[in-house]
Amino acid sequence: MQSVDSTLIVFARAPILGQVKTRLARSLGDAMTLKVYEYLLANALEMAVASQFDRVCCYTDKPDHIFFNHWLPQNRQHQQGRTVIMATQSGDDLGERMLTAIRQQLLSSESVALMGSDCLQLDTAILNQVALELRQQHVIIPANDGGYVLIGFKKEAEHSVFESINWGSDQVFSDTLQKFKSAALACKQFPSLQDIDTIEDYKCLKKSDQMIIGL
Repeated sequence: MQSVDSTLIVFARAPILGQVKTRLARSLGDAMTLKVYEYLLANALEMAVASQFDRVCCYTDKPDHIFFNHWLPQNRQHQQGRTVIMATQSGDDLGERMLTAIRQQLLSSESVALMGSDCLQLDTAILNQVALELRQQHVIIPANDGGYVLIGFKKEAEHSVFESINWGSDQVFSDTLQKFKSAALACKQFPSLQDIDTIEDYKCLKKSDQMIIGL
């Protein structure tokens, strides 16, 4: 396999009614929540292909879902931006699935960053800063709710960073950062960003004109 300098992974569920953003769906309903999620996921993929990362992969539960067709090679020949390599998530929990994806891509990349699909404040300029920083050290971008929106590794992924984490809690970022410190690994921390998980998150971004889908 030909080596590349950097890979960006978009980690996301396929947009299926009733199976995405369940906390948000309690307030918006399944149909509106799906519309919001499709917007977020499309935004994430377009940001990724516009960034300076050498390769973009999307790890999902259903890589053959029709939603992803737009980013496949045969459908991007006459569009600006690169294509997306589709792959299937593998592992028993979120930590194992992320670690597996990162390690697979590190087989052919000097550095790998993994991002979610629900943060509108994460933009291409920030992604380019991440790609540059990954030449020197690992990176992490915390989320305002205590999780993180992106994590990146240079050359090797430390498995302990993904172990014994209470995923979905407000301690994910702090516990992860402590694991970096315990492993004596340098990690560049970027300013925190807001992702969209709840109706409060959605309304906050809507007020700041960062969400174009109206309630």
